[in-house]
Amino acid sequence: MHIGLIRHGETDWNTGGLLQGRSDIPLNRRGLEQASQAGFMLARRGWCAVYSSPLTRAVATAERIASATGLPAPTPIADLIERDFGRFEGRSYFRTDGTPVDLADPSVESEDAVLARVLPALRDVARSHHDEDVLVVSHGSVILSVLDHVMGGQGPIIGNSTLSIIEVDAGGGMHVTLAGGFPVDSRTDEPRDWRH
Repeated sequence: MHIGLIRHGETDWNTGGLLQGRSDIPLNRRGLEQASQAGFMLARRGWCAVYSSPLTRAVATAERIASATGLPAPTPIADLIERDFGRFEGRSYFRTDGTPVDLADPSVESEDAVLARVLPALRDVARSHHDEDVLVVSHGSVILSVLDHVMGGQGPIIGNSTLSIIEVDAGGGMHVTLAGGFPVDSRTDEPRDWRH
């Protein structure tokens, strides 16, 4: 079976370059458009269910995708929530010199901790849909952690409304079939490549 991992649409904190983490920031107008466009593009392939992080920006994205694809309302899963960025939430991802902030801080959830909750959640979804393809709307840091783990290296940049697809085999093994593809730009209605 396949799981389509989709990052939520844009928020004002995304445009401001701020770390959101568990802060429950809603989609902005462009983010709502991205979610609708993602739903339109995802309707071209058969999906059987939509799951999401419980945060508002993910749920709203998942609801628009479910509506556009004719699927039931999304099911929130607590363990798909964004990484906890602790004291850095609401701050810029970059220092004043342009370098990324150091997230090796006791207040920040480690990548290992993210994987320890997200991978079992995805395997549970896979067990519930062993011969079906499903969609999971989550967050950039979560999806990138999964891709890095499965690919054994650094994955692509995960832009808003980007789709990545993992295949989950009967034993729970995961393989990436699409990483960071199919991002939707609502201004052009054309897919964009976030890998560069």
